Amino acid sequence: MTRGILSGALRLLCAACFLGLASGAAAKSAAIAIQSITPLAPNLGTIVYSPSGTTIFTVDASTGTVTRASGSGVRVTASNATTALVTLTCTGGNSAADCVNSTTDTITITPTGTPTGRAGALTNFTVAPGPVPATISGVTTVAGSITFTVGGIPQNGTGSFYVGMDFPISGTTGSTGSATSSFLVTLGKGGHATSIPGTAVANVIRPISLTELTSLSFGMVARPRTGNGTVTLDPATGTVTTTGTGTGVFASPASARASYTVSGEGGQTFSINVPPFSLNGPSGGTLPVTPSTFPAGAGTLGGSVGSSGSTTIYLGGSFPVSDTTPLGAYTGTLAITVQYN
Repeated sequence: MTRGILSGALRLLCAACFLGLASGAAAKSAAIAIQSITPLAPNLGTIVYSPSGTTIFTVDASTGTVTRASGSGVRVTASNATTALVTLTCTGGNSAADCVNSTTDTITITPTGTPTGRAGALTNFTVAPGPVPATISGVTTVAGSITFTVGGIPQNGTGSFYVGMDFPISGTTGSTGSATSSFLVTLGKGGHATSIPGTAVANVIRPISLTELTSLSFGMVARPRTGNGTVTLDPATGTVTTTGTGTGVFASPASARASYTVSGEGGQTFSINVPPFSLNGPSGGTLPVTPSTFPAGAGTLGGSVGSSGSTTIYLGGSFPVSDTTPLGAYTGTLAITVQYN
């Protein structure tokens, strides 16, 4: 009889222990998760590729500044979003301290997929605290990827970091137009790892070039008999006109507007710049030329993005003459520049 009562007491004690364990197992563990990458496609804008070799553009994670690390390609636009913002969340736990004080996880960022167009694989990833900064520690880089630990995220709140990178653009292979290169942000390890992809993009176009077809010549003109006058060569028509008493144009040698072929990426607009220049003659004579172009100041290449395009531009100008302008031949050098808008 005594043994039976003792046995029952033991059974009751064990039941109490079991109930206590079940109650403890209901506690939630805190966990970090990737909420988003914004923008999913950091955009370097328009890039003019180098005629040869590869140009590497570096995106600074802290500032978003893009610099050319090597090569001779040129970034035409500078206002696009260039850094990816990764936002993390922390959920679960029994108190706010569970997330902020003790919950950490490992992030790895790697290149992924096959680049398109003239883009190369992303490399040299960097990270910097975001607007609501997560705590970043233990940063290591191996073979183009970066691994680090994140933490310090409030319970049911967010933390963030920016991603920087090197973006290679080839000058020898690939089509023009859209160029993309992807990366993967992975949280955790093993079977518990989760990943979100992002893609860096650029619009890659051909270099612009200028080839002279005909040189500028004002021909032979007569200076005014008295007073002042002007000589004007119209770039649209090639016609020379004059003002001033007795000023005129001889038929030979003939005048000619300058002409140039502009070549580059189809459909792109470009600016034309010609600074004022001088024609120098005998006895210290100088004719200051005010240049003018057709089209005026800007043009558009034929064709469309993804193919080559070209157009012809023309140059003329005007200069003053007087009855005291030294007679003789005048020559000079001009500079004309075209560049993408």
